Amino acid sequence: MEAPEYAHPLIEQVLGKTFGLIVFQEDIMNLVNVLGDKITMTDANVLRKLLTKKGLSETKMRKKKDLYDRFVKGCEKKGMSFTQAKSLWEKMEYFSGYGFSKNHAIPYSIISYQCAWLQTYYQDQWVSSFLDHEPEKRKEAAINIARSFGYKVKGLDINTSEKRWQVVDNKLVPPLTTIKGLGDAAIDEIIHKRPFSSVEDLLFDKGVVARKVNKKSLDAMCRAGAMQSLMDERFFGSKHFWSAVVVDKPKNKKKLGENILKYKDEGNFSKGEQINHLQALTGIYPINMVVPVKAYDFFEMQGIMPLSEYDKELGKGWCIPTEVNLKKTKTGKPYYQVTVIDSSMETQRINCWGVDPKRDFIYPHKLYVLEWPQFNATWGFSTRGGLSRNWKLLG
Repeated sequence: MEAPEYAHPLIEQVLGKTFGLIVFQEDIMNLVNVLGDKITMTDANVLRKLLTKKGLSETKMRKKKDLYDRFVKGCEKKGMSFTQAKSLWEKMEYFSGYGFSKNHAIPYSIISYQCAWLQTYYQDQWVSSFLDHEPEKRKEAAINIARSFGYKVKGLDINTSEKRWQVVDNKLVPPLTTIKGLGDAAIDEIIHKRPFSSVEDLLFDKGVVARKVNKKSLDAMCRAGAMQSLMDERFFGSKHFWSAVVVDKPKNKKKLGENILKYKDEGNFSKGEQINHLQALTGIYPINMVVPVKAYDFFEMQGIMPLSEYDKELGKGWCIPTEVNLKKTKTGKPYYQVTVIDSSMETQRINCWGVDPKRDFIYPHKLYVLEWPQFNATWGFSTRGGLSRNWKLLG
């Protein structure tokens, strides 16, 4: 290994143990303290905070500029060139975008080691716990990580889903607790009285307390897909089942039979309805319903990243529109405001200017590659002109 080169002995004094690399936020504080012109450790701590924040006020920008000038002045007094001082400052600014303080980084590294050990030797238990503890906004991304380990994800099921994530035969079983509108009392009652071999078991024969598993609970479970295993040949689709069992909730078996006949033409929920139900009831966008596994292989082969990780050199990023709204500018010209999502589970809004609503269409819950969009740090992505120039529908 080649020995690192240092622009000044004082830099080696600070970074010698890490071979010239800035590893902790404290390294920045020590560098500006020993190299700058009368920069105290208190000043250095202020700079550490300024470098790690975006959208600084005018006052804080002036303070940052003052510390920069004093840093360069001190470097030059100690024999460094302006170019060397400026280069070191830019390295500190770049590092501040992802660096940790030492008292955070060390505990994080210990936890990371523990998680890596558990994931290696007790993978099923670790994955289950990982999914249990990830917040909703990162849940789908966590599920995708679990998929990368080779797990398949089962749908919610009234007979098999527990209160926590489970791994059964290398398949992830989501818990009933992920369903919004399904309270603890209902979940406890269901787990205590199951298994249910038919919808009659749930509604009439198992002695299920109706006030605990009420119409609201049934609606949430049904639209979230947790009652699929109770559908039999009498039902002609998920919407037929929902209408006969939940919307017009029967009080006895005779009424259930009448409902089955009455709503037989309703068939299935559309794919869009299924996606909307799952997102509303679980808080998770079911991205696997839109993006097939082979699409990820294609993206990897082509180097196409999710739009949230847009590569401006490649000029492409994939996303899924979840909502498309037609709006008008102050001068009455139409444009689309499109809400999109990708595997990061972060939503973004994209303004599509200069569209013709009669011929320009964007389809919700379809997979797109966005090519060469315009980007503004304040407003995000946008496109101009006919949608075919930028929006490429896959599949």
